[in-house]
Amino acid sequence: MLYAVNFCFAHLMHSRRPSALRHSVIALGLSLALSACTNIPTLPDQHVSLATNWAQQHALLAQTPDIDPASWWTAFHDPVLDTLVAKTQAQNLSLAQAAYRLHSARALIQQAVAAGLPEITAKAETQHQRKLSSSHNASPLMDPTVDGDLAPDSERTTGYYQAGFDAAWELDLFGRVSSQRDSAHSAAGVAYSDLRHVHVSVIAEVVRNYVELRAQQQRLALTEQNLADQTTLLQRTQERHAAGLIADYEKDQIHADLISLQQQQLQLQQALQQTLLRLAVLTGESSVDTELRALSPLPNPQQLGFSMLPAELLRVRPAIQQAEFKVTQASAELGVAQADLYPRLRLLGNLSISDNLTGKPLLGRTEIAGGSFSLNIPLLDWGARRAVVNAREAQLAEAILAYREAVLEGVEETENALLAIATHTTAVQQAQQKLAFTQHALNRAQELYQQGMIPLHELLDASLQKRRSQMEVVDAQAEQANAVIALHKAVGGAALPASLLDMQSALHPRS
Repeated sequence: MLYAVNFCFAHLMHSRRPSALRHSVIALGLSLALSACTNIPTLPDQHVSLATNWAQQHALLAQTPDIDPASWWTAFHDPVLDTLVAKTQAQNLSLAQAAYRLHSARALIQQAVAAGLPEITAKAETQHQRKLSSSHNASPLMDPTVDGDLAPDSERTTGYYQAGFDAAWELDLFGRVSSQRDSAHSAAGVAYSDLRHVHVSVIAEVVRNYVELRAQQQRLALTEQNLADQTTLLQRTQERHAAGLIADYEKDQIHADLISLQQQQLQLQQALQQTLLRLAVLTGESSVDTELRALSPLPNPQQLGFSMLPAELLRVRPAIQQAEFKVTQASAELGVAQADLYPRLRLLGNLSISDNLTGKPLLGRTEIAGGSFSLNIPLLDWGARRAVVNAREAQLAEAILAYREAVLEGVEETENALLAIATHTTAVQQAQQKLAFTQHALNRAQELYQQGMIPLHELLDASLQKRRSQMEVVDAQAEQANAVIALHKAVGGAALPASLLDMQSALHPRS
């Protein structure tokens, strides 16, 4: 339950009560309000110590040029991918939703700014009335339209108007209004950081799915080649089996291997179609782009340079920026709660004019101007407002800890991505070395087969081993590309397109 005292300046100035009593009540209210703002707890430290360099810095070659964080996907040198990203930036529905969230937060800033400005409202009223009947002994005290015992016919219809303005302005004595404004600005900052986070995540998902699409196409093409060789091998095996040259189990094993390859083909076709559909959704379309169906080589990042320092994450990573804005928002909300412990002062004013329209229902034209102020002092609320302050303090402490956690998570993701790049770069080199050996073995097998020194199934087996090595290269290159994607997602790469850049003004609208 809240008990508050509203003081009107005009009432206090003309009250007939002893002034000492009035002063005592005011002093009591101020003392209660001011004393309620004590005992603010110590908040957690917001500072996070960061290393001067990455632990996995050795993962990248120092002589390679750096990738531009604003357009890091161009390091894949794939025009189709560049077009796909541009289409995503223009049409992705998640991005559009985040943009509207920013528009909403921006609109609420103006509301908070307006709360600190004078509010003026206009009002107007008119009334017409017609007297249908009256008693001859009607009294003017009972009917103000009767001018004497009997009103003439010309005054049986009367009317008047009244118009004016009311003004009110809350003085920001204890920072309540400014804290609300700061909270709205911080909320817009949170929304802007969310837009950047969505943009970074969506672009990373598009590139990752595109890389996976090209890898699936390569795997499918190699699997189909293996199917052709396995089909040929089965035909030759059946011929040899019919001639009694091999046992049943050899033929059955080759047949089973063929079925396994057919199952792999179906799985790859399904995964490829799912990836195409996912790319369609990311680009805001309902149908698959036919250009993506064409077999194309797997994009391979040619630039792996990276010179960003850990401290720079605080400036560019959207998740850290969002956590920082949430700290300032929680601080502003605490300011609002603390200001509610203090009195609130509002200046009031009004101007009105009234006059007759028909007859004489009023005494005549009247103009009234007035001014006053209203003072609201919280006296007794049984700790309700202090409880809100305590809650806001806890929320601020939580936001500070969440900020520190966001910084640590950013460092963790970046270090993991750098480690993954180093690991998969080595894996690519090893897979390519293995491919070179299997290619050499296949070349030798072809020579021996042409000389009649080995049977066909040994040649086909060598060919199968080579394609398996090719698949391992594809897998390793895809993992390497995904590590590069994860790195630039971790550091918050990908600049907002021009269509969204103007939304940064949401943090500093006109006030």
